[in-house]
Amino acid sequence: MPDLRHENAAVAEEQLRALGFTNVSLGTRNDSWVVLPESWTVLTQSAAPGRRLATDALIVLFCSR
Repeated sequence: MPDLRHENAAVAEEQLRALGFTNVSLGTRNDSWVVLPESWTVLTQSAAPGRRLATDALIVLFCSR
């Protein structure tokens, strides 16, 4: 799992998909929708950087504007 904190959300999601991850979700701390991911920045991620995960594991990127 790469460290995606402080990355643009659209770029981070694309990086994960390029690595073969198929279950990527974008969220916020207050349960609002991430619309236009290119306008958001990743604050935290559900899986720690450096951790090995199955490609179908759920990965949540928590974002902020």
